[in-house]
Amino acid sequence: MIFIGSGIESYKVLEASKSYDWIHYVGSKFGEERIKYFRISLIQIMPYSVGLGILDSFAMETPMITTLIHFMVLKLNILKMGLMVF
Repeated sequence: MIFIGSGIESYKVLEASKSYDWIHYVGSKFGEERIKYFRISLIQIMPYSVGLGILDSFAMETPMITTLIHFMVLKLNILKMGLMVF
């Protein structure tokens, strides 16, 4: 499993990657650097707020799984693109 990005809890993924050889933490990736990761991915998991990551999901045809947050549901309903499962 490849983890991309950084945040206040990224240290947890980094520590887990030292104990489990199936966890790979690559840190933040931007622009074209992200494309190679989308090409090998079956899904994109985005906890909390989705933001512009949903556009990456559509553009790279990588289904996104996220958590249900009330204000995010409103944004997703406005898009009316693809299949949304709640």
